Amino acid sequence: MVRSYKYIRFTWDCNNFFNTRMRSNQISPVLGIIERNYQDSIDRNSRILTIATIVFIIFSLLLVSILYYVSQQKKKLAQAKSDLTKVNEELSKTNHKLKWTNDWVTKSNKELFEMNAKLKNAHLDAESQEQ
Repeated sequence: MVRSYKYIRFTWDCNNFFNTRMRSNQISPVLGIIERNYQDSIDRNSRILTIATIVFIIFSLLLVSILYYVSQQKKKLAQAKSDLTKVNEELSKTNHKLKWTNDWVTKSNKELFEMNAKLKNAHLDAESQEQ
């Protein structure tokens, strides 16, 4: 298409330079057709380039928005991890306190059980002496 346009344009320029009327009548219809086809080709390529540019811009904006979203999610995840670490530390401390309390209750319960057994034995001894 470009080659035929250049060729016919060269022919037209030569014809105008040498002023041949007969050739002008032969060249002008062909030149008009080739000129229209060439212009249509340029317009079509321009539209394709415009559409490609718009699609590229849309994809670029989409990529930037996805990167922003991922960045925000990473920040939220890091904050959640930090919060979870703090809660786990508090839970560990509370668990340690609970274990200590449980040990103390178990020890106190044993002592009470032993005291109860002694009181029971003393009560049985006192009853057997009364009889």
